[in-house]
Amino acid sequence: MNNKTQEQVSKVSEMLNSFTFDYEGFCKEMTKEHRTLQQSFTRLCIHWLCTCASDDYRYDGRNEASHEIAKALIMSQDADFIGHIPMI
Repeated sequence: MNNKTQEQVSKVSEMLNSFTFDYEGFCKEMTKEHRTLQQSFTRLCIHWLCTCASDDYRYDGRNEASHEIAKALIMSQDADFIGHIPMI
């Protein structure tokens, strides 16, 4: 992982490391972003779900539900579709 990626992950982690993070507000604001950026954000979310659902993903009691939910979501979808969101 390069320094820029580490910085980006740190920013997202800092944003989420709060009991007051407004998930609904964030999603509402994301709908106002450029459509291509919305596509990129969706791609990021799908990549995260695939990572979290992986049998190689390390989890314990604190994030076991995330692993199980991600696995259920990924397994319920057409495998050919996952990760193939077009860049328009």
